Amino acid sequence: MGLTRKLLSTSTAGAVDFRSDKERTARKTAKGARAGKKGNKIAKADAKVSKKQLSAIEEQNRLLEEQNRLLAEQAVDDDGQER
Repeated sequence: MGLTRKLLSTSTAGAVDFRSDKERTARKTAKGARAGKKGNKIAKADAKVSKKQLSAIEEQNRLLEEQNRLLAEQAVDDDGQER
């Protein structure tokens, strides 16, 4: 963490960089890794929601087909003639 560098930076009002190049690189790498993990979590959540939506649509289609079948049966009289 370079206590000397931090002290110099504060005492020289920023003339010396607060963080070394190595430290800056490490922070940016870690920040990128955290952002990647967050992006993965979001993608997984989106996929989960999409699966649920697809299941709901499939169930709705199944119910509509059943309803149409029942309506078609109802439209036919006991004589076998259509109304």
